[in-house]
Amino acid sequence: MIAAWLALLAGLGAAAEPAPPADLPAARTAAVERALENDPHLLAWHRGYLAWTRQHPAAAAAEDAFTSLLRTTGFSLPVGRFDEALVRFPELAARMDACYAVLASNADARAAVDDLHRFELAHRTGRDTWGAVLMYLRAHPEEALTFLENPQWVKPIPETLRPLADAARRKDPSLERLQADFQILHDQPEAHLRVFPWWKAACGEESPVRDAFEALMAHFRQYPHRFWVWHRRELVLAEPPGARAWLRHWHRVVRRSEGLERAYWDYLEAVRTQPELAETAEARWRNEYGPAPAWPPEGEPPSLAPLRVPSRATPSIERPPRTETEKPARPRIPASGPVKQPTRPVPPARPVKDAADTGPKAETGGP
Repeated sequence: MIAAWLALLAGLGAAAEPAPPADLPAARTAAVERALENDPHLLAWHRGYLAWTRQHPAAAAAEDAFTSLLRTTGFSLPVGRFDEALVRFPELAARMDACYAVLASNADARAAVDDLHRFELAHRTGRDTWGAVLMYLRAHPEEALTFLENPQWVKPIPETLRPLADAARRKDPSLERLQADFQILHDQPEAHLRVFPWWKAACGEESPVRDAFEALMAHFRQYPHRFWVWHRRELVLAEPPGARAWLRHWHRVVRRSEGLERAYWDYLEAVRTQPELAETAEARWRNEYGPAPAWPPEGEPPSLAPLRVPSRATPSIERPPRTETEKPARPRIPASGPVKQPTRPVPPARPVKDAADTGPKAETGGP
């Protein structure tokens, strides 16, 4: 199974369309190494992290694919927002870890969950509608199975599920597929104890991480291959649970460290493509500081204060306050006097004929 995941992760990493291969100038490489050397803890964790990944090929493949995508802002922003939401609510992070522990060990539950994701990601047209439908079904898994068996049993039908009701009237085979997946999960006791609680925590209407999780899934519906990189990494890291907590902690520390942040992931990409960079740096550090420390450290990682991550890639622009300018008075149109209408001309009087010329003689012309 691990070999299959490695092959899948390698293929997904190649199709992930990350930033161009990192051919870092020597100045940028030196800047990252200098930032690590300025803090003994950062340097120790960095060396231990590289040593640990070399000893765990499956985790290394998952990390390589994931950190390659972190070099793109479109991926790092929604992933960072969601991860910082888990920092704020560690009890919900524990539910997510429990869910992935079940998926990593239970092949039937994993196949059903993966098929639900595959269904969601395959519907690129109308993805917002189907995304809302799947969010509702995950938030209400018991009601979901009842509805999928017979939509007429749910009264009134939630507005979000009306597309499914329409699909049932058309006898769309998609309902049978969704019903089969939910039935498999309902038949698994572990799903009731671990999978459904995480779904409710992530997708419930009152969940404090719902917005971040919904934004993350919306991004994955646009870039389905990125979802599988993120999802498979969580599955691989569920097997060594002690290391998972420290891997997350190291990513969060990098996000908070001035001089590292995205530059560190570019540095790791350069180290992967040019191993001599890592060998030269490690030889220098071994001479100065001794062998790389054991990693992960014992115990639980220290807690971190939540970091505010921008919700959009578009930066906000602060504009100067608007200043009101006094507008000049509008010139007045001079008033005109009353318009004198022309008088109508008086027609001339009609001529009046003489009375002497109007008798009978005048008519006959006789004497």
